[in-house]
Amino acid sequence: GVQTCALPIYPLTACIVLTELAAGDVGIASVLAQTSMLAHALFDGAMSAEQRARFLPAFIADENYHLAYASQLSAPDTEWSYHRPGTALESKLDVQRDGGDWVFNGEIAQVANAPLAKLFVVSVRHAGAGHALLLPADTRGLALHGPTERPQWYHGTRGTLRFDHCRIPATNLLARGCSDQSPSAALQRNRSEEHTS
Repeated sequence: GVQTCALPIYPLTACIVLTELAAGDVGIASVLAQTSMLAHALFDGAMSAEQRARFLPAFIADENYHLAYASQLSAPDTEWSYHRPGTALESKLDVQRDGGDWVFNGEIAQVANAPLAKLFVVSVRHAGAGHALLLPADTRGLALHGPTERPQWYHGTRGTLRFDHCRIPATNLLARGCSDQSPSAALQRNRSEEHTS
């Protein structure tokens, strides 16, 4: 499907297909571009071999399997425009460790692709360090709520993730860090480090 276009062998195809889709419906193109970019970052870099074996087959098999990135660190202000700088929205997420597991309570608002995503990457800070975890949409304690209507121009779809004692196993911690930036930026950073080492 289109969501796999950005996997390593198809980057140019992804650019061409998504540009053509945007000419017809920029909202659909935005959703597919977000999933495609995250798929490349995750499956081609950030995931361990074990995580890839768990999540990649379902992603490839299901054309409606979308991805989303949610950050506790700096939720974007969706009223940003070219005429004034954006501001960070305060995240209301509490992150705790319980044994080897992670426990989330609270929410992250304005998450792109959230209503359609079957797998989330959630970027958090705990004990002064950044971490990124994989969170399937059917995880117990995770609920999705639609966005509050605000006057804005936004392509694609978004929603609020709400966590109620949402427990994430240590095996879902990304093996290669996407903690302080988006997964795409983290992937590029990891590749740069590999080429210089």
